[in-house]
Formats: sequence, C-alpha cells, structure tokens
Amino acid sequence: MCQPGKQELAKSPVPVETALQVDAKGDLVGPDGTVVLQQLTADAQLRNHAGGVVLGLACTSKEPAALLDVPLGKLPASSRFMALSKAKQYWMVPAWGSTAAELPIETQLLLLELGGSAVAAGEEPVYAVVAPLIDGNRFRASLRPARPGNKVPLDTLILREESGDEYVASNTFKNSVFIQVGSDPYQLLDQGMEAAVKLSGSGRMRWEKPQPASLDMFGWCTWDAMWTDVCPKGIQEGLRNLQEGGTPARLLVIDDGWQQIDVDPEFRADALEGRKAHSAGEAEVEYNLMKLVSGEDEQAAEPLHEQSNGKLEAESGGKEQSKGAVGGGENGYHGNAAVVPANGKAQQQGLRQRLLGWASQRLWPLVQRAEVGAITLIRDTLETAPTGSRRMKLFAALMTGPLRQPVLRFYAQASCHSRRLMSIKANAKFDHIDQGPDAPLNSQASGFGDVVRELKKRYGLDYVYCWHAMGGYWSGIMPETPGTSKYKSYIQYPKPSEGTLEVDASFLWVQPVVAGVALPDDPRHFHRDLHAYLKESGVDGVKVDVEATICMFGHSGRGGYAAQGARWHSSLEDSVGDTFGGHAINSMCCSMEDLYNMKHSNIARVSEDFYPLIEASHWAHIANSAFITLMVGAISVPDWDMFMTTHDAAHLHATARAVSGGMIYVSDKTTEHDFGLLRRLVLPDGSTLRCRLPGRPTRDCLMRDVSRDGHTVMKVWNMNAVGGIVGLFNVQGATWRTHIRTYHQHDPAPRTLTAHVRPCDVPLLPKAERYVAYSDKLQEVKVLGRTEAWELSVPGGGGHDLVTLAPITQLGEVEVAPVGLVNMFNAGGAVREFAVKESGTGYLGRLKIHGCGRFLLWASQPPKDVTVEGTAVPVEYDPASQSAVFEVSKGASMDKEVLVRL
Repeated sequence: MCQPGKQELAKSPVPVETALQVDAKGDLVGPDGTVVLQQLTADAQLRNHAGGVVLGLACTSKEPAALLDVPLGKLPASSRFMALSKAKQYWMVPAWGSTAAELPIETQLLLLELGGSAVAAGEEPVYAVVAPLIDGNRFRASLRPARPGNKVPLDTLILREESGDEYVASNTFKNSVFIQVGSDPYQLLDQGMEAAVKLSGSGRMRWEKPQPASLDMFGWCTWDAMWTDVCPKGIQEGLRNLQEGGTPARLLVIDDGWQQIDVDPEFRADALEGRKAHSAGEAEVEYNLMKLVSGEDEQAAEPLHEQSNGKLEAESGGKEQSKGAVGGGENGYHGNAAVVPANGKAQQQGLRQRLLGWASQRLWPLVQRAEVGAITLIRDTLETAPTGSRRMKLFAALMTGPLRQPVLRFYAQASCHSRRLMSIKANAKFDHIDQGPDAPLNSQASGFGDVVRELKKRYGLDYVYCWHAMGGYWSGIMPETPGTSKYKSYIQYPKPSEGTLEVDASFLWVQPVVAGVALPDDPRHFHRDLHAYLKESGVDGVKVDVEATICMFGHSGRGGYAAQGARWHSSLEDSVGDTFGGHAINSMCCSMEDLYNMKHSNIARVSEDFYPLIEASHWAHIANSAFITLMVGAISVPDWDMFMTTHDAAHLHATARAVSGGMIYVSDKTTEHDFGLLRRLVLPDGSTLRCRLPGRPTRDCLMRDVSRDGHTVMKVWNMNAVGGIVGLFNVQGATWRTHIRTYHQHDPAPRTLTAHVRPCDVPLLPKAERYVAYSDKLQEVKVLGRTEAWELSVPGGGGHDLVTLAPITQLGEVEVAPVGLVNMFNAGGAVREFAVKESGTGYLGRLKIHGCGRFLLWASQPPKDVTVEGTAVPVEYDPASQSAVFEVSKGASMDKEVLVRL
C-alpha cells in the first residue's frame, strides 16, 4: 500500500517552473497569460529565480532615502487575497480582501487567487505568492495600501522599502519582492518562502533542519503555573502531580523567574518598599496600568506580587522577610513578596524622622496609587482611540515625560518589566531542590546544575529548557555590574518604524521606550556564555523571547532593522546550534528579520500568547495560528503555544494542538489539571501523537474570513504516517482589531455552522477509491469517495471536531482501513505502518502502532483474529458500521506490532 514516509513529508517541494513576464500592456503575467499585477511599475527590474521572478527596483527619479514608498502596480480585478501582516512588532494576523485598498499595512506575505471568472465557472484557480524580501541586510520590504499622501490611485499596491537607520539610504534595490504562480497553494507557499529565506537571510527551511526530539514529548511550562514565583519546590509539585495522573511531562520549560535580575540603582528603594496587600479593585487598577505600559503583552506585564499558587504559599508558610536584600539592610526585597519595611529605628529617632517615616509609609503609597489611578483613567480614554490620533500622541508625550518616573517606580515595585540581568547564573531560588520562592531575585545560586539533574532523575525528564530574552532580560543586561560588565552593555532606546507605530501605537510608550534596554553591540560573547552555563547545568535548550524588538535598536549608525536582526540572530543561532544542537523555541519572532534568519532552531511561535483572562482571544488565537502557519511553518515547526487544561476553552485549544503539528505542552497550575483531557493528548510514557506536517487551512478556507464572514467553518488539515486528519473550528465572532490594539468579540453568540469534510481536503492523502472518516465528536465512521462530503454541524462559540481519514485498501473481496486509537484526539497518529498481504486462504494485515487504548479498524468483514505483540485479544465487531474495535494494553513499550487475520 502506498503511504507517505518521513522523507516524502519532510523534503522541500519540487520547484514549480512558471515563467513570469511583462506583456505589451505593462502587466506582469504568468505563462498562460493570467495577470498577476496590472500596470507594473516602470522602476521594476525582473530576473528569474527558482521558478518565479525576483523583482528589484531602480527608482532613479527619487532621491536616496532610508524609507521609500513605491507604487508597485494594481491587483487584477478578479482576484482575491489572503494577507499576513504585522499586528505588533513581533506578531502577525491574517486578513482577506480583493482590492489593494483592503490590504493591511505591514503585509509580509500575500497569497493571491487569480482568474475569478474561471473559478466561478468551476475551474481550478491559479495562485500567486508575493513575498517581500530583505535586500542585502540593509532594507526590508513590506506591502501596504495607497494613502492620499501617496499621490497615486487608492487601488494601487504600495511597496515600502525601509532601512530603519537614517544613515542607510538608497533608491535602488536588488531584491524587493519574490513572485511566483502555480496551481498548488501549499507547494507554492513553501517554495515562495524558500526563495524568500535564501534571498533575504541566513536561515534554512523546516525540512532542511533536524527536528528536536522534544517535539514528540509532552511538556509542562512554568509560566501560567507560577509566573516569576517559579522555584524547585513548585516545579516538583507540578511534575509530581502530572506523573501521578498518568501523563508525565518529559519536557520541562523553566520560564521567566529563574535569572538574577534587578532594577536600576535609582529605583531600588522603590523595589525595597514593595507592594502592600491590596483589594481586588486596586489589583485591577495595577493590571490595567500594566496592560497600558506593556502594550497588552501579558507575559511581559506579570506583577511581582501576584501569587499564582495558593497551595504552594500555604505549604511554605507564606512569604516572610529575610536578609539578603537588594541594596543590603535588614529588610530585603524577596522577588515578588509584599514586603513592608520595619520602622523600629525610625520610632527611636526624633520627631522629624518619625514624621518622615510616617509619611513614607502612609502618604507615599497614596500618592503612588493616585498616579496609577490617573494613568489608568487615561488608559480608559485611549481604549478606542485610533492609532495616530491626538489622544495617542498626547499620552505618548506624557508617558515619556511627566509620567515617566511614576511609571518606572511602579515597574520597580510591581513588575519585572524594567529589570535587567545581573548575571548569566540562576538566582538563589534554584540553590536547592526543595527551595521555595522566597529568595531574592538578585541573589545567586551555586547549585542550579544539581537542581536540574535531580529534577531529571526524580521525574523522568528527557529535556529541560530555560527561558531568556533575546537581550538577556526584558530590559537587557545591567551595565557596569560585576556579573555582566564584560559584555559592555549600555542603555539604548528603540526607534520603532512608522509601520510599527501605525499598527501598535503603544510602542511610543512601552517599557523599552520608557526604561530603555541595555544591550551590547556584539551579543556573541553573551549568548555563548549564557548557553554554556546552562549546558553545564544540565539544561538542554532555550526558549527565547522578544526577538523582534531587537530590530528597533538598529538606528543611529547601527545599520538598520535588517542589519540589527541579522547580527543578533547570527549570534543566537550559532550559539544554539553549537551548544544545544538547535533545541530552541523562538518567540515574539514573526518579523521577517527573525524568520528569515533561523538557521539552526526549528521551533517558532506563530501567534500571540494563550491569554487565560482575555475571553475574546481564544477563537482568534486558533484562527491566527492556522493562517500564520502558512508562512512560518515552511521555516520552522509551528508552536501554537501552551494552554491550561482547566480553562473554559481548554478543549478547543487541545483539539487545535492535536492537529497543529507542533509540540504539545501546557502551563497548568501545579495542582490543577484535567487529566481526562490530558490523556487524550499524552500517552502513559509522556510521548504524544504529533502530526507529521504543520497544520494549515484547507484550500476552500484560504480565501475566507473564517472569523467574520458568518458562514465558514475553518478546516485545518494535516498528515500522519498512513492517513490524514482535518480539524473543524467554528471561530466566528472574535478577531484581533489592529486599530484599537486588542481582541474584540463582535458576535458574542455565533450560530452553528455546517462544515463539509472531504478526503481531498488533505492534498497528500494517498490515492484510493474510498476512505474511512471518523468523527471524534460523534464517534461515528463514514465511508467517502475522494471528493464526497460529510456534512457536520459545528456549534458557534469555539465548536470543534476532528475527523480522521484513512484510505481503504482492497484485496479481492476484502476491504480494510486502520483508523487508530480513538481514545486519543489524533487517532491516526498511532498508526506508524500498515500493510496487507495474502496469507493462506485469507489476508494478513500488519500494523506498527504507538500508544495504547481502544483501536478502531474498519473492515468489510469481521477479523478472524487479532494479536497484539503475539497475544490474542478479543475483538468487538459492528456489522452496521463495519468497525472492529480491540484493546491495546499499555505494556512495557508504547511501540507494538498488531497482526490482523481477515
């Protein structure tokens, strides 16, 4: 039986040879005359490349500049598009339309569906990929609509070339855009991305890089579980509970909170004071402020005093004061402890000192809360303020002017956001395997390696990853400090691009702008020293955050956005490759300066965080992840982020992760797990049934706004070793709204929709006359022809289903198809090999499977017998559905051989 093997699924697509040329009308056309761009600019210079064309520009009529907007041409009247554009400096979102005026700014990839009249008549569409490039690590290109100031018709497609450095100017560009046409959109996108990467940076494609073995192991991340309270005691509690629940983690991601960090010296008194216990209302005020000053990034805005794990605090006797304070003294700053400084000495001093002490403890907090309240009130007025409005500009001036000190004081007291790295070594919370969360964050551990090795030993971990920011920590590396002085960092302030500010005005006032980031000009020594320390401590890989922010520091003679990104990624990738063999999770990394330079790492986050507190984010998260995978999934294995199994949207997220093709990891609190859900994702040995490819929207969804059109169910397809899978998601009703910079639920009660699932939705599914389809939601099977549809209802509000597809093998009068382990979300992922041959008077089916549970085999007649690892097992056969079900026991290994006699 024909089945796709690992090499077939992993290799680069075969080039689609399609010549493009400019016709007599000045239009860019494909080989069959299909128009790709009308009225192509006369400044264009074309050359053939990898089956498409590279479009360069010679804008000799314009003066050299650091930013140029060039009218590229017009989209054909009969075309539709799907665009992937930046919604923040580091994330993208999809958009759909049919005219250039509908194109979002900061578009980094454009997929066109051409030949509208032919498509309407039932013919297969022709697609074109338009991929902006980075030219010589100097200029980055992006697409955008025309504006009145462009002095061109509003239906014109604008190509922006920008360096980001006022000293880097040009009016000629060798590599501006790669364009290619073809009939297979997935092959076209993969090849378009391959060309873009090779022309733009130092990166390699997903299929050219080894895939870390950790991808196939269940992981637990400490972030939502403990925030910066992370400590060995809490980690053990989480790992122990997962182990006892039958879903052991084999990958541990120690997120933010393990490093030595501190605020700048002038704010250490504020850090010492800490934050007193407060009401829920005051906590909401602080949360609003942090969302404001951090631009909605929940991870970056985590408050130090947040207690995420009440049980852990109770077991450790609460957070008590101890010595080892920031700046010395009797009353220390204990990471996130709510510390109130003792005033015994002040009471023994004179009246003046007593009054000052009273004022500092009673009046000063009131002043601080008033400052926070005022800022929060301003935030409320900005909630719906358009980017670029007067209100935005006024607030930016306040945040970087009169309100700058209050904001920095607030950060010092309540958040890690303005802290800088004091050393490459772990903080003292990681000095002992049973250490709790009370050690100061600026203290140093001497036993970090012992802790890591003991965690591996006790809980059967294969891999431990540690989090760090691209520049060390959120605000960089502390200058002139004994632990980091060798890296010669200094405080720098970013210069966001005009496009970044158009999509996210918060970059006028977020933490890097207000506090600055301390960075070295050459990060190589830092990355190599940090990773060497982690490797020596038993750590196997890293999760690297805020990657795209680095590019904004390329101004003032540093070469620009692209040069800065290339320099930092070269450092990171070389270190990750040499030290960890490519074991790295890239995050906040969806700028092309990041994506096109991933040389060794092969995991990349494709969407914003899983946000437990933002209800409107969950449907949009699934939609965004699937469409962004069209671009990112060609470069790295897509990571759809961790999630929490006890969350209201947990089942939706779990189903999506099962079809994503990425790693499956959660961020459950240490004692809060839905093991019923986890056991559908995780096998008893901690392995998972990961799909073989990046999960991508089906062809009939590519040009549909699956979040807003009111009638499309998003379908996501993927492949297993023998069959395929289609995920169904009703994610109508909520999107990311760029102009107000947040998620928005425009329909709180989306209606139930009907999805049509066909075997041909999975383009790589082996050819067969008929297929068996299994609905996870209905627990029913249906036999379908390749183009025959199964109509399935999908409720609104995040309704979902998974349909496993298995080709039917026919030998004589016998037909058979292995569906898989139906107790798992990705049932077909358990089937690693399948073959049938004649044997005596019947037929023998041989399966190699991974996992345990209830196995469903579709067969046109009852099996004569079934053996698992040589032991006969009972079979339940239902003649109506022609389903044979048998139990596969856990056994000593998850890899088993099954023989079926028919």
